Amino acid sequence: MKRKLIEIKHHLSSGCCMCSGIEDVYANRTNQIIQEGFLLALGSFGETVFIKMNNVDKPYMFSANDARPKTVFENLREPLGLEYKIIGGRTIEYAKKSIKQEIDAGYPVILGPLDMYYLPYLKMFHTEHIPIHYVMMVGYDEEKDCILIYDCDRENLIELQFSDLELAWNIEKNGVGDKNGFIKFRLGEHLPDKYTLAQNCLKRKAERQFRDKPYILGISAYNKIARELPKWKKKFSEEEYKKALISITEFMGKVPKVPNEIRGISEPDIPYKANYDRLANIVRELGQEYKQENWVKSSELFEKCGNNIEMIVSYIIKYCCDGIDEINEVIRLFLDNAEYASKAYHLILGSN
Repeated sequence: MKRKLIEIKHHLSSGCCMCSGIEDVYANRTNQIIQEGFLLALGSFGETVFIKMNNVDKPYMFSANDARPKTVFENLREPLGLEYKIIGGRTIEYAKKSIKQEIDAGYPVILGPLDMYYLPYLKMFHTEHIPIHYVMMVGYDEEKDCILIYDCDRENLIELQFSDLELAWNIEKNGVGDKNGFIKFRLGEHLPDKYTLAQNCLKRKAERQFRDKPYILGISAYNKIARELPKWKKKFSEEEYKKALISITEFMGKVPKVPNEIRGISEPDIPYKANYDRLANIVRELGQEYKQENWVKSSELFEKCGNNIEMIVSYIIKYCCDGIDEINEVIRLFLDNAEYASKAYHLILGSN
């Protein structure tokens, strides 16, 4: 019976499961201390998208932290020298054999998407199906019939039984992946320091937000949703209208989730600031550390964007739960965010 473990230092990166493993490898390779959520902030936070979905219950998706795996990895590919391969929909036998081969070759592997309902160390275990989670596998133990993983929200190495992995892996194909999914990845031989990486990624992020087409991406997405919202009241029945509003709250949280109050759950909820607050903190800290005043100024605008998103969600909750209609305020806040984001990204493009 064989046990294999890749020794690597792990740091918390709450809600950033897709990039947490790559963050660990980058930090270990460069021997740098990086902020929690550093890579996902560079590759996702502040990236706006507004999409019409072919789903009756979720007719639209609005997000200001577009975290679709291929999108994020493509955003990081050139700056990090990142090579990756997203694999899903294959047999369980193929997936298990492949991930063990990666470990045997000395490379950690990202597993997911996983249904959090089947992960025993999470509070969602046997309570709620959320098939969008990722973990980094760093080893396996054949005698215990388990894999060894790090989770972005847990400090310690976790032993996960293969039987639990198989259940968590068995998901329906969704917007982030397919059953038995995993991601192979390699980082470039000569990695940039965090300042060079941040400078490169932030400027690329800014350029993406000012693209002319398609209108569903970047700052144009704010203007598009502001134009579309006033039409929904006439276009949909009352039930459909509420579903449309609720669908745009789901991706405004720290992680994708409809707010507790709408779901009738009376317990503290996650922040609903579309991770603009986290982007602001990271850009501010980097700006202060490397004396980039434009970054510090842009962080103040990102903070305003996050506060506006929080207000948008609160207005939608009021409508759905109490029938209080302040949709005109929602439209105004979307337009304000288009202005704030535009100013923030112009500052980044004007930095050294």
